[in-house]
Amino acid sequence: MLVGSMLDDKDNSVRIQALNTLKAFSGIRKFRLKIQVQAIRLLSSLAQKNDLLYDILNCQVHSNFLNLFQATQPGSLLFEVLLFAERLSEGRNTSHYRAVKWHYNEKSLHEALFGDESRLADRLLALVIHPEEEVQIQACKVIVSLQCPQDMQVRPSFCQASHSYFDRE
Repeated sequence: MLVGSMLDDKDNSVRIQALNTLKAFSGIRKFRLKIQVQAIRLLSSLAQKNDLLYDILNCQVHSNFLNLFQATQPGSLLFEVLLFAERLSEGRNTSHYRAVKWHYNEKSLHEALFGDESRLADRLLALVIHPEEEVQIQACKVIVSLQCPQDMQVRPSFCQASHSYFDRE
């Protein structure tokens, strides 16, 4: 609760450190699954707040962060991680967010998920055939959010294949 209360602090650096603390909690082996599902659920809800989106996307993550998107993870954790990715993707695709030229740390969550070197697309495609239907559906939702900016999702025919996230080699 103490860390959670710091997420509302007026000082941007305090909010960033609180987010980094939540991320660190998920690395404790003994409590990993419980702390991950809770931390990811909280971050997912915070990702919907426009004033925190950049801070969340610019948080540093370990190089193995995308391992959370593997089919070997528990379905409940996969669902929460996929929901988090969808909300981040939708948030960064809003016209309000796209109006600013953001700069991200090379080890940031943004780069891990949406950067040129990200392997998220491969992970998502593998999850489309996951045994749990809710994971399949959520993986498809993330794919759709990556394919088209939010303001164009109503009319997906406007999305051009040349700008597709999945066309990268």
